[in-house]
Amino acid sequence: ERIRRWLSPDGILLLQVPNFDSWQSRLLGKRWTGLDIPRHRHHFAPVTLTRLLEQAAFSPREPQFFSLRDNAPAIVSSLFPGLDPVAARVRGLGGPALLRESLYFGLVLLAQPLACLEAACGRGGTLFMAASKKHSTGD
Repeated sequence: ERIRRWLSPDGILLLQVPNFDSWQSRLLGKRWTGLDIPRHRHHFAPVTLTRLLEQAAFSPREPQFFSLRDNAPAIVSSLFPGLDPVAARVRGLGGPALLRESLYFGLVLLAQPLACLEAACGRGGTLFMAASKKHSTGD
């Protein structure tokens, strides 16, 4: 309701969340970084995000399932959490950062074809959806 009030009548709401219905979520389970508990307290699949937006008087558009920035890195970070550069900084991991980050980058490149395939099948690790306000007499 607050976002509806803030958004101009012709404005578009843009949302990107981890896709709970992704292959990553299903295959990696609790290891999947998209869960990111406690930061992500609610998890969405396309059907649940669509329903939520419609209940909030938005008209959702077709979902998209690919993020160059997020999909492949989520695969690698889920499988090899010690290589994730952000997590390594947060945890204060020492050692050869250049080697660790180079290996991480290489694995992300190798994971891109899988990320593209899962997105093309509608099961990408990222769920992006745009929605416009449903117009009513109160807008």
